[in-house]
Parts: sequence; structure tokens; C-alpha cells
Amino acid sequence: GIQMLQTLMVKQNSRRPAVYDIYTDGSCRGNRNVAAGNCKTGWGFVVLKDGAVAAELYGPVLCNAKDPLFLGAEHGSNQTAELTAVAEALLWLRDFGSPGAAIIWADSEYAAKLATGQYSAKKNVKLAHKVQDLYKQVVGKRQLEMRHVKGHSGHKWNDVADRLANQGADGRRCTEGRWNPSGTIAMFARRAPDASSAAQQTPGASVTPPRSGLAPVAQVTGSEKLTDTLICLLDTSPKPDVETPPKGSLKRHAAPIVEGGEKMMTFGKHRGRLFRDVVAEDPQYADWALRQPSPGQALSPFLAFVKAWKAGSNSKQ
Repeated sequence: GIQMLQTLMVKQNSRRPAVYDIYTDGSCRGNRNVAAGNCKTGWGFVVLKDGAVAAELYGPVLCNAKDPLFLGAEHGSNQTAELTAVAEALLWLRDFGSPGAAIIWADSEYAAKLATGQYSAKKNVKLAHKVQDLYKQVVGKRQLEMRHVKGHSGHKWNDVADRLANQGADGRRCTEGRWNPSGTIAMFARRAPDASSAAQQTPGASVTPPRSGLAPVAQVTGSEKLTDTLICLLDTSPKPDVETPPKGSLKRHAAPIVEGGEKMMTFGKHRGRLFRDVVAEDPQYADWALRQPSPGQALSPFLAFVKAWKAGSNSKQ
């Protein structure tokens, strides 16, 4: 009986070794006039699986609510950069990490304690609530600890996270995890419920046949429409410099149904949006595209759609 009790106590006091160690960091250039949106901010983290580097992710802090990867930051600052780094790490664990215990090492006690609920948010409320919600989701699926590591102390992996965050502050984006379009599609395919059951449980839902070997996805009307997220994928390939189009003469109205409208912009301020939506909502941009003498490879598909759209509009007049 004593031996069994001792064995039980050992099991209770022993902590399961972490499969993942994730080091996060944020970067903010200047950290002045943050509300004006003048600061270049980024996040980064490095994933160690059983001690070996498994992934390195980084990107800018997104403050545009229309961006499909937006997490809630109202502006760029040290705090939103650190919070975003933790949020992105939690998202990676939730959607891309294999099963196993994890430790997130943050050099920001503010971000770590906000995530666990030890601190309550007085600023950056939307982003903070997002982080707390993600934390709850992850701890519901795996053993997770938030720990503090002193920043700029010569710690190898904290320095790696710092380097990655600086890349994000420079506007660079990684192509791993949810920041990889193919990875995003796979993530939603894994998380999507069975299409037939989803259609039965959700009024107004229809089923899309499988594409490219992915699981069927239910198309649901309203705020839960999954396909709205699936089409908002970012092209992370190098983008050409595109000048800001001047004001044009095309009138704003709904675009007619023209072949090619489902294609997606891969550059410029409308990157990630459908051709038809850009033409309908920003006719000045379409007018600018029509005036380009040498549109180049990136602009040419959009220009062809604009010409077809204009022809369709004129035929209705």
C-alpha cells in the first residue's frame, strides 16, 4: 500500500516533458505616436519540436480589419506586437501543431499574463480578448504553459524570435502555417465538420464537392460562411511596385457577370480581393488600369477582366 502511494505521488509530481518550445517576440520601430499608425511593427516566433527547429514564422502586425488574417490590433505598438506574436503562436499550435505538450516562452510578461487571464485588458481590448480565447482553445486540447524569458539577454532562441519579429516589422511575411495559402486551405479542411451533417444542422447550407483531395466543406450563409474565409487567401509571392491610381471617370456600380470575376488580385492595395469586387467598389482603380500602356504580367489578367466588364456595362446602356 505504501509503495503504491509513493508511485502515485511520483506520477502526480512529475511533469510531462514538452514536445514543443515556442519562443515569441514582437518588434516596434520607434514606438511613438502609435495611435497615428506611424510605427512599423512585426511579430515572430520559432518552434522547437523535441529541441529541433520545426518552424519559423513572422509577419507585420495587421491593423486593417478587412485583412483576412486580421487579429484585432487597432494600431502598431510594442504591446500589440507582443500580443500578436503570442496569438500567432497559439494559432499555430491549434491548427498546425501535432499532439503533445507545449511551452510558449514570451519575453513580455504583459502578453503572457493577458493570455492566461492574470491581467485584464485596459487597452488593445479586441486583440487581448482574441489571445485569451485562443489560449482557452489550446489548453482545452493539450498541456500548455506560458513562461517568461528575459529579452535581449543573449538567450539563443529569444534572439532568433527577435530577428524574426524584425523581419515582420520590415513588412516581410512568412509562407508557413496560416500565412501560406495552401496551408490555410488545408487548415480549414481539417477543421471543417462533415459536409453532409453540417448541411443538415445549418439552415440554408449547401455542400461543395471535394476539390484537390480536400474534405468537403459546407457553404453556410451568414456570419459562419466558411467559403468567405477560404477565398481570402494572400498571395505571398514577390509583388511589383504599383503606383497609386489617380481619380478616373468610371462610375461606381455593380459589376455585370463577366468571366474571370472570381480571380484574385495578387498585388497592390487590393491584393487578396476578387476582380469583380475591385471593379464594383473601386472604379477609379479600374479606370487607371485601362490607361496603362504596358500593364505587365501581374496587371494583365485584371485588365482583361476590366475590358470585358466595361463592354458588358456598355451593352446594357
